[in-house]
Amino acid sequence: MAQMKIADSVWHRVVQIVQEAMLTGVDCGDLLRQVRVVPDDTDSHVLVLSADYEKQVKDMHAKLLQQAREIQAASGANRFVIQRPGSSN
Repeated sequence: MAQMKIADSVWHRVVQIVQEAMLTGVDCGDLLRQVRVVPDDTDSHVLVLSADYEKQVKDMHAKLLQQAREIQAASGANRFVIQRPGSSN
């Protein structure tokens, strides 16, 4: 059985998924199960993100950004402010 290698782009996406899960409260496992990989065109022993999956991620990011802008506009704020729990500022 041939061994496969995972491309750096896949590992970058895994890190991004962990960050997204922390920011959105979504279960990291749910996002990881959505990842789709295919053999690379130039090296069939390297797994890369599929084109369809990359499009899905771009669409999801656009949707999240739009939601953030809507929340920002509804609050009347012109910037994002992160507060620590229990702080008054």
